[in-house]
Amino acid sequence: MVRFVNLYDILEVDKDANKEDIKIQYKRISIRHKITAAKQGQAAKVIQERMRQTAEAYRILGNPDRRKQYNKHGVEEGDLSGVDEDEMFCSVFGGVQKRGRRKAPDIVFELAMSLDSLYNGKTTRIAVIRKRLCSHCDSLGTKKEGLFGYCSSCGGRGEIHLTRQMTSGHSRHVSTTCPDCTGSGTVVRPQDYCTYCKGELVVKEKRTFDITITPGMQEGDHFTFQGEGDEEPGCSLPGDVFVIIVNLKHDTFRRKGDHLLLSYELSLVEALCGFYLPLNHLDGRQLVIQPPKGVVISPYKYWQVEGEGMPIAGSGSFGNLIIQFTVSFPDSLPQETTTQISRILTAPPQPILEDDYLERTLTLADRSIFSNCSEKREGDDALPAGNKAVCQHQ
Repeated sequence: MVRFVNLYDILEVDKDANKEDIKIQYKRISIRHKITAAKQGQAAKVIQERMRQTAEAYRILGNPDRRKQYNKHGVEEGDLSGVDEDEMFCSVFGGVQKRGRRKAPDIVFELAMSLDSLYNGKTTRIAVIRKRLCSHCDSLGTKKEGLFGYCSSCGGRGEIHLTRQMTSGHSRHVSTTCPDCTGSGTVVRPQDYCTYCKGELVVKEKRTFDITITPGMQEGDHFTFQGEGDEEPGCSLPGDVFVIIVNLKHDTFRRKGDHLLLSYELSLVEALCGFYLPLNHLDGRQLVIQPPKGVVISPYKYWQVEGEGMPIAGSGSFGNLIIQFTVSFPDSLPQETTTQISRILTAPPQPILEDDYLERTLTLADRSIFSNCSEKREGDDALPAGNKAVCQHQ
């Protein structure tokens, strides 16, 4: 049975997503796979296949002509071209591309930054542990000459050939570095190992990098240090180091692009008569926010303070502070109070009732009944979100 691949699902985007959204999603997903693969090491076969599918999905959907053809005809699982996922990753993130040469693994480092630091900017130092070729034995594994024998696993070639079975029934032939000799094609007896690398051909070392966060940087922004990643025997190119910004959750604000989002609860009196909202901003300034005189705050609308969002990188301008207000209503009111309110607000006239009308009293219902309801009525989208976030945290 022919199986078609949904490339939009692989990149977790809608079919009407624009080119920039597709690129952002590719970056997010490929980073996630890179980090998972680095943690799992040689066992990350499934992740490697997902990385390849992600790269292929971006190769097609990131190109308008290929995307048009895909939307029209689709693509079968066995027809994916087998794009080099590392080449695609480096073309997007700016690393050294292999161009037919062997390249050692890259290092992906997640740099968690507070929203305050992304607003104000910051310089920080990070340290990564990388593998480098042993200089004491010239990455031979021993200082003694003539003690090498051919690796029996690869026959001295340094690589082994594998056949991977695809879910569509097709097979794919791939070459990979021999795990027993790490690509050298030779082996050394344990008693003759180099005292520094213990026969591993590489040693671990710590490398520090200074990172300058400029105001307005966002999650997913990255720094690339070419050639500063791992080195491996048999690889003519060292890997790169990619430092990826991750936005930590903030207690007060959420971020949506260049805007800051805030949820705030008002009393009914404040919503009707006005209020003062003191707010400590990310740069230490205290703002006092208030509505225009005579304006009633509706929880069905969003309100903004222009120019009090995040810095827009490289422009000198700022996004907006978007506020969603919720209104806390009293559970009950004295009769004399309701009479006064009705007189002040001009309550609507009582309806004309039949002589035999039936009187019923409201009680509280289970809110989950509405949230689980499959039917959608006109105006449902305008219902207030209560204390729920306006947008997902970014």
